[in-house]
Amino acid sequence: MDDDILKKLQGVKAWRDYEARVEQRGEAKAEARIAEAEDKAKQAEAIAKADDLTEFFYARGDELSAYAREQIDSCTSVSQLSSWLRRAYRGETSSEIFPEP
Repeated sequence: MDDDILKKLQGVKAWRDYEARVEQRGEAKAEARIAEAEDKAKQAEAIAKADDLTEFFYARGDELSAYAREQIDSCTSVSQLSSWLRRAYRGETSSEIFPEP
C-alpha cells in the first residue's frame, strides 16, 4: 500500500478514535447531569412530603416535639415520610409516631 494512503488512513482512524472519546465523555457528563437532576428532584419531593406531614400535624392541632421535628426534617426517604403521613391520616399523633427515645 502506498505510504501516503496509509498515513491518511491512520489519520482517519486517529480522528475517529478521538471523536469516540469525546462522545463518550459527553455521554458521561450528560448521565452525571441527569443523575444530579434526579437527586435534586428526590430531595425536593422529600422536602415537600416533610412539609405536608408537618402541616397536617399543625392543622390538626398536634404540636411537634423537637425530636419529632428533627426526625421529619432529617428524613430524605419519600417512602418513609409517606408512611408517617399515612399513619397521621389514620389518627396517630406525632408522639405516637415519634416517641421520645
